Amino acid sequence: MLLKDALFKAMDKCGLTAKELSERSGVTQAQISRFRKGEDLAFLTFQRLVAGLPREAYHQFTTTLVVEQMDSQELGNLIMSAVTQLQQKPVESKPVIESKPTESSDKSLELEHSAEPIPSAA
Repeated sequence: MLLKDALFKAMDKCGLTAKELSERSGVTQAQISRFRKGEDLAFLTFQRLVAGLPREAYHQFTTTLVVEQMDSQELGNLIMSAVTQLQQKPVESKPVIESKPTESSDKSLELEHSAEPIPSAA
């Protein structure tokens, strides 16, 4: 897949318009339109377009480049590797929060309620 195709696929999937990308990247809408229609674009200008992608579109762009370059065997191996790594990672348990007050918190509550009033400055 060409870089150009991956860029426009990411834009389309994320609903990003040429106007929005133009505002984010500083590349004119006319340049983006001409590029989409097949005109060449300087690599530095292309870099500005990629840098202007929102996080979601950038993720889509890079994923498209990586995944679509793989054949089904390579993709299967990548998925199996990820599954294996997830299975080997220990699951962290979260501590259980007790709903009952502890003995020390009961005492502090008692002290708060039994404390003598503060004398007024009058």
